[in-house]
Amino acid sequence: MLLVRPSPETPKPEEGESLILRPDEGMPVKRLEEFLEEIAMQPPWRRQADKEADYYDGNQLTAEDLELYEDRGIAPLITNLIKPTVDVVLGMEAKTRSDWIVRPEQGEMGADLAEALNAELHKAEVSSRADRACSDAYADAVKVGLVWVEVSRNSDPFGAPHRVRRIHRREIFFDWRSSEPDLSDARYLVRKRWLDEDTAVATFPEHKDVIRNSLHGWADWDSVAALNQSGTLDLAQSWATERGFSVEQYEWLNTVRKRIAAYEVWYRTVTKGHVLRLPNGRVIEFDLKNDDHVAAVYNGFLMPQPAIFKKVRLAMWLGPHKVSDEPSPYAHNLFPYIPVWGFREDRTGVPYGLIRSMLSPQDEINARRSKMLWLLNAKRVIADSDAVVDHEEAAEEIGRPDAYIKLNPSRRPDSRFEVEDGGTLASQQFQVLEAAKQEIQQASGVFQSMLGDAKGGASSGLAINSLIEQGVTTLAEINDNYRFARRLIGEQLLEMVRDDLAQRGPTVVMVGEDDQQRQVPINQPGQDELGRPAVINDVRQARVSLIIDDAPTSPTVRMQQLQALTEMVKAAPPQVQGMIYDLVVDAMDLPNKREIVKRLRSAIGITGPDGQPVDPMVAQLQAQLQQAGAMLQEAQQQLADKDREFEIKEREVAIKETDVAVKAAQAQVDPAEVQALVSQAIAPLVEQIAALISAPGAAPQFVPKENSNGNP
Repeated sequence: MLLVRPSPETPKPEEGESLILRPDEGMPVKRLEEFLEEIAMQPPWRRQADKEADYYDGNQLTAEDLELYEDRGIAPLITNLIKPTVDVVLGMEAKTRSDWIVRPEQGEMGADLAEALNAELHKAEVSSRADRACSDAYADAVKVGLVWVEVSRNSDPFGAPHRVRRIHRREIFFDWRSSEPDLSDARYLVRKRWLDEDTAVATFPEHKDVIRNSLHGWADWDSVAALNQSGTLDLAQSWATERGFSVEQYEWLNTVRKRIAAYEVWYRTVTKGHVLRLPNGRVIEFDLKNDDHVAAVYNGFLMPQPAIFKKVRLAMWLGPHKVSDEPSPYAHNLFPYIPVWGFREDRTGVPYGLIRSMLSPQDEINARRSKMLWLLNAKRVIADSDAVVDHEEAAEEIGRPDAYIKLNPSRRPDSRFEVEDGGTLASQQFQVLEAAKQEIQQASGVFQSMLGDAKGGASSGLAINSLIEQGVTTLAEINDNYRFARRLIGEQLLEMVRDDLAQRGPTVVMVGEDDQQRQVPINQPGQDELGRPAVINDVRQARVSLIIDDAPTSPTVRMQQLQALTEMVKAAPPQVQGMIYDLVVDAMDLPNKREIVKRLRSAIGITGPDGQPVDPMVAQLQAQLQQAGAMLQEAQQQLADKDREFEIKEREVAIKETDVAVKAAQAQVDPAEVQALVSQAIAPLVEQIAALISAPGAAPQFVPKENSNGNP
């Protein structure tokens, strides 16, 4: 490996100071020549890929084939069986398409932040049309084996902030010695685009003199010398660089159309430096110019560790003229162009798709159909020289369905004149043609049952399902490669979303659906558990991971989920059906669905008086609390009634005591006898009061008794 070492002019660090070796500050033109020469020596797989794409589009006969057919009098027929076979596979991708989901890595602690990132990622996915780009990339991967998806920031201020789009294979060239599917071990990646003169000048105005002189052959040398003398631009050095460029001029310059090739070169440099390991597990490069890094090291919170790592840089070239060379503008250390692979050859690494195995059967089908039609119209004539008067006239007449041929009246008795058609040979060609059609499905692994043909050799439903499942299994590798690439696309888009939120500062993200939205604060200043200043829900420190949802989001799958949910509601108890009925309506594709769901939840009690959603468990607890409050009020009322009854009984006892005492005094009875009479009178009341106290739930009935003298 090439390690970048400091130049002799680099000052030596003071004692105790860390030496941070910087990456290569620039890419020389010699390195560009090496990359382009290596690309020219790579296998010419793009030519074969172009042929496979032409077969899908129906361009299956070359100019040589057409000329040969014309010479032999054969009609150039094409029966394109490749396109419907490939379209079935592409329809499976659209049917099973899934969404990206952001999940927290530290459990429930980062659930709100992950949900906020998930909402922002979904917005970026919709605005950048990432689903369409991934679908187009999958189509090319299935057809030819390799395509690229660009994930970058949009330079158009009027467009979406992020750009996710499919890039054609003819524009991207990469390090062929790379073995990783994400090109994480690749040394370089080059994107080549041709720019017209006005576009190049508008894009790079500071290099307009170099562009115009290159396209016009450096004719105005006096102006070049004047610019050199003024010191505004060293055109002489650019002219010398162009003369010494080893790549052929037609590869990067078109003086007739006035176009120049722009090379967008992403390359990796090996750097020796120091890194910091943060408490949350992240590893970042130590930067002496960053005050936070220096303060963390100075206070002993972090310790720099020496390491050797790779850094991605971007160099822009107009032919041999370097326009810019700077570090990657993205936080991730990857190329912004993600490969979507189909299959790869084990020996050479050449990519290919499903169409390669169908080329030979397709050629056979086209040839046999043309041959069969020719045989149906062809006539074979066996005639002696004296059989007819005019052989040319007879040959022309034989080709007509209503032929009229004059025989030679003076021919020999044994003279032969026989006409045979090619019907027998055509039937044989038809049988072989049907066998070739079956080879298309067998070679691709897409059977007739997957194409909607119930006559694909299976009679029972189980056998048809087995063939469909087998066809899906044969596509496992190409689908796995696609899911891997789709996840990389989502991860890079998520990194840009995090950078956008970090630059936005303290903000609030709305999560949830229309009627269940809530606010999640992002990058809010606050304090940690120790009372130190901290940032709440810091997106830069978020430990989240991106996965692809296992449940597809196609209309067919949503309908199946709705049917399963409906059957579950039918089988649920009545008290449970009311709690989940709103979810059934929410899963339907109905007009005014939100309003219907809102009214249902309000009627059921899932929403509060303010219209805000209430958790079903909270609503159930609130109902139980209201019921308990009503029972408490009823018990309090019963207790108050019993208290009034006790008071009445006590008053009755006092009245009886007074009445007995008055009567005894009037009769001048002995006080002991009076006391006995009082006790005898109030005894029933005391018993009834005791019964009330022992059984407060049942009010006893008061029945007065009479004493011996007939008084109550």
